[in-house]
Amino acid sequence: MTISEAFSEVCRRVPEKVAVTDGDVEGDPAKGRPRSFSYAALGAVAAGIARLVASTTDRQHVGMMLPGCKEFPAVFFGLGLAGRIPTPLNFLLHKDELGYIVKDSGLDTIITSEYFRPILAQLPLKLIVLEEVAPKLAAASARPAAAGTSTGPAPEVAALLYTSGTTGYPKGVMLTHENLLSNVKDCKEYVGFHEGQVFLGILPLFHSFALTCSMLVPLLSGGSVVLMKKFHPARVAEAISDMGINVLLGIASQFRALATPRHGAAPDRAAKTCTAVGKRPHSLEICVAGGEALPEDVRVSFERAFEVPLHEGYGMTESAPVVSVNTRAASKPGTVGRPLPSVSVKIVDDAGREVAPDLDGEILVRGPNVMKGYLNQPEATRTAVCAEGWLRTGDIGRLDADGFLRITGRKKEMILSSGENIFPSEIERCLLEHPAVAECAVVGVIDTVRGEAPKAFVVLREGQKSTESELRDYARGRIAAYKVPKCVEFRTELPHGPTGKVLKKNLK
Repeated sequence: MTISEAFSEVCRRVPEKVAVTDGDVEGDPAKGRPRSFSYAALGAVAAGIARLVASTTDRQHVGMMLPGCKEFPAVFFGLGLAGRIPTPLNFLLHKDELGYIVKDSGLDTIITSEYFRPILAQLPLKLIVLEEVAPKLAAASARPAAAGTSTGPAPEVAALLYTSGTTGYPKGVMLTHENLLSNVKDCKEYVGFHEGQVFLGILPLFHSFALTCSMLVPLLSGGSVVLMKKFHPARVAEAISDMGINVLLGIASQFRALATPRHGAAPDRAAKTCTAVGKRPHSLEICVAGGEALPEDVRVSFERAFEVPLHEGYGMTESAPVVSVNTRAASKPGTVGRPLPSVSVKIVDDAGREVAPDLDGEILVRGPNVMKGYLNQPEATRTAVCAEGWLRTGDIGRLDADGFLRITGRKKEMILSSGENIFPSEIERCLLEHPAVAECAVVGVIDTVRGEAPKAFVVLREGQKSTESELRDYARGRIAAYKVPKCVEFRTELPHGPTGKVLKKNLK
């Protein structure tokens, strides 16, 4: 089954049910812009997009540059109906980076909104601007019989997602229908997602975590999703309270903002509002943090504020993306849970030998969710996925005796100091336990004696003070001496990418 076939089946099964809602934009009936799409309307608009694309370009890859809005899934499914491969683009990239993706993917058409026209107009592209074709799409939404109409054969690849590019030019990850559908099925069965739930999408949908878990899981299940263009803590809290949200998926920094005032700035009234809303009765059932490590203080503060468990999961774009996750039925804080039912995980040493439980090594993943490969990069694909189908994640971790996975570092971020391996995440976790530290990141810097040594960049909590010597002494009392940061640099903020991860290449 293809994603388009699965989506069309849901449209036929629950045509009148609300599928997707704009969470931060009021509809304007006078202009024919409803706030929500039913499944029948969503399917019909998708079919309209398919016909429009078929008459515009014959290229296999078609770009999407859209915020979180009800039109995003219509475009995504519409491209599938047209037999094309959706290529969601990170709208925070520089035009030169976008130009690289355009050239690498071979696309000549992007579906976008008026807001992004200025940056895309600088590239040699055909633009389908949703505001300009709105009348056609509005007419299409009135023809529910069009839902499920396919205008072209489906390719094996269902989506082309470009990695964040934090270590160089991004690579195009080719995810097949089987990759995505197997991950959706596993998430539903293992986590407990079902069609009666309302999801809230607060992450950009060009991110694999959001695409699979905040969009495909609910819309291929017959559930509902509320999508937001931007993350505003107070608006999220209002949506949770007013729109009956059951499932909230995000990154640790978003959950921190929802539970506590922001650090490093004046008290955040929006975050305080969220905390207040969290203390009132609400409909939240499942909250999952992914995309970055979940600090213990964030988990505890969120659970205290909202009185619902916050579970941590793990994945990557190349695995479509979920590998493991904690659930109500099986949870161990500090880990990223057990692997999904159809996913296998093993830990290997530098020689590729599987290690015993509770020993660190590189995390390898195998299953129907593992990507087909990187577009135009066969050598990189062979390096990432071995002949037996194991995906080398580049992450360091350990499996305990109960099968729970713990992330302990990143192989590519490893610091080699006087022959000793140092993983920045261990130092970061130590410094984050200091009461004055709100956020930190550790990178390796050149050291004439040791070859390389760790350096810490630290953001202090509002109203707190500390010194370099104090933090180094604090670390020295908790980790091995060779792991203590050589120096500490204080910042008012750290550079973050679109999904919230600290951009360590910028710090280096």
